Amino acid sequence: MRRDTSRPHYLFLLSHGGTLTLARLQAYDMLLLRTDSAFQDPVAVGDVLADFIDSGGGLVIATFAFSRGVDNRWWVGGRLLDEEYSPFGIS
Repeated sequence: MRRDTSRPHYLFLLSHGGTLTLARLQAYDMLLLRTDSAFQDPVAVGDVLADFIDSGGGLVIATFAFSRGVDNRWWVGGRLLDEEYSPFGIS
C-alpha cells in the first residue's frame, strides 16, 4: 500500500482554542479526537465532526471526549451525540 503524500498526515488541534471548521478538516480522510481538557464549545465541535462524517470522513474518539470533566465541558456534544453518530454517550 502506498501512502498518499498529497494529503497532510496529521492535524493538531488544541481543545481550548481556535475554531474548528469543516473546510479545515476536509484535508483529512480520518481524524483521531483526543481530549484531556474542555472545549470552548463542545456542541459546535460535535456539529462540525458530524458534518465531517457526513462528507465521508472517518472519526475515532479517544480519552475524555465522553466525560463531563470538572467543568462539565470535556465532552463532545451537538449532532455527534444528538443524532447518534456515536454508540456512546457522556458520563
